[in-house]
Amino acid sequence: GKSLKDIVLRLEESQARQQADLKAYFALMTSNTVAMFEADLNGRYTAASGLFKAWTGSDDDELLGEAWIGCIAYADRAMVAAGWLNSVRDRRDFESYHRMIDGQGKVFYVHCYAVPRRFPGNIYGPLGRIERHTPGGDFVPTIL
Repeated sequence: GKSLKDIVLRLEESQARQQADLKAYFALMTSNTVAMFEADLNGRYTAASGLFKAWTGSDDDELLGEAWIGCIAYADRAMVAAGWLNSVRDRRDFESYHRMIDGQGKVFYVHCYAVPRRFPGNIYGPLGRIERHTPGGDFVPTIL
């Protein structure tokens, strides 16, 4: 209905869903079970989860802004950086399989997926998730 009571009830339900979603989001970002990151509209990282930091042996200074590119294996950096900047510019999803470097300099494989955050009337920078990946056969770094 369009009564004031109906409108208030829908608004309260919407606010409750939003609060639950925010709580789940912050739980993921602060957990050590999911490697996640946030970026601004220009693709500069603004936050990295604890697991992302642990995997790379990096702190905020070594991940935020554009510093995160230093955690990408050198041979994959140009491809990942170009793909990332193109997806951020075009406000579209980003997906890649590439190599990263841990705190001891060892290479590990990842699948990275990020999506622009869209809210009615607004677009915010991407939110991404990184998962360790075990490649099969000959590994080829790929931007999807």
